[in-house]
Amino acid sequence: MFDVWNFCPSVIFELIQRINSIQRVILFADQTGSGETMASGGSEAPKIVWSERVGRFETEDREAYLEYELRDGGRVMDILHTYVPRSKRGVGLASHLCVAAFAHAQSHSLSVIPTCSYVSDTFLPRNPSWNSILHQDLKSHI
Repeated sequence: MFDVWNFCPSVIFELIQRINSIQRVILFADQTGSGETMASGGSEAPKIVWSERVGRFETEDREAYLEYELRDGGRVMDILHTYVPRSKRGVGLASHLCVAAFAHAQSHSLSVIPTCSYVSDTFLPRNPSWNSILHQDLKSHI
């Protein structure tokens, strides 16, 4: 019998990491009909709000955020800027914002351009499983 665990443990590990990341970011429709959704992950993860109208993923208090623009007819998400106020730094908010944005892009079949230096220099090297949804022209540079 074929033992998949011995055959490709690194691939399985990467898939498990991706599934765990997606499970932490559960998107559900906001009942207000405003075009916003929330990402919520257990008791540790902060609630992240997708504000489609302004092109942002934000914490509920809107103090920390990730800004993006859609390009190429809405098929490419260009992540422009990530901001976390000094008082909230060091607890992983920027990473949670990125996971929400990348999970959203993946679930909507978007590719991602990581213009933001935090995303390209910190988040992606720490989370290489997300490289698979980078915009085609960038995959060779990351």
